[in-house]
Amino acid sequence: MKYLILVVVFILLILLIRLIHVATSPGRFAGYWQNEAKKPTQPNSLIYMALGDSLSQGVGASSPAKGMIGILANRISTKTGRPVHVINISKSGARIADVLKDQLPLLLSQNPKPDIITLDIGSNDLSQYDIVKFDKEFSELAAQLPKDSIVIEISPYFKGKAVAANEIINRHVKDNGLVLSSIKESGVNLNLNWLEYSGDFFHPSNRGYKKWADVFWAAIEPTITN
Repeated sequence: MKYLILVVVFILLILLIRLIHVATSPGRFAGYWQNEAKKPTQPNSLIYMALGDSLSQGVGASSPAKGMIGILANRISTKTGRPVHVINISKSGARIADVLKDQLPLLLSQNPKPDIITLDIGSNDLSQYDIVKFDKEFSELAAQLPKDSIVIEISPYFKGKAVAANEIINRHVKDNGLVLSSIKESGVNLNLNWLEYSGDFFHPSNRGYKKWADVFWAAIEPTITN
């Protein structure tokens, strides 16, 4: 009985540590990406600009580099043989309105213009889902994004709301000549298991982020050249 109690306490301690790691990630990860953006751009670099929410920040991963954007930057560099300068202006908790207000102006004013642009957004809008508002705001955002921007769908974690929201995303991406990162077309199963979630059982773990990166990569890889 004594050993069983010790095992239970140990497991609870591990879960608590993992939860604390996730809870403290937003501030630490935002600082990491800000520092990365400030680094001098190496010669012949590709500029990769990421917009979105905590998914693009990598919250839940063991480190920002193990999150979706870090994984994608490494894959882009490996495929092209060129350095990748990442400007990750996503923000944890961001909604579509926040991208319109804060992130889009930074993207449009970026000089030189980024070679690769990715966007994940909409999940946080589903907590108080208003389909009319979602449609209006995403329409406004899609109309202003550069035509080569790559937009990913919302996670199946949100079930019926995600299905309805993804229909809106698909329509506006198509109407505005953007590139859709489709979960279904990628062939990746994003119904994550417990090992693919982080300590809060909401954000992905390192394993989960690899799957998210696989979805994005299916859309990104055909658009890049050496």
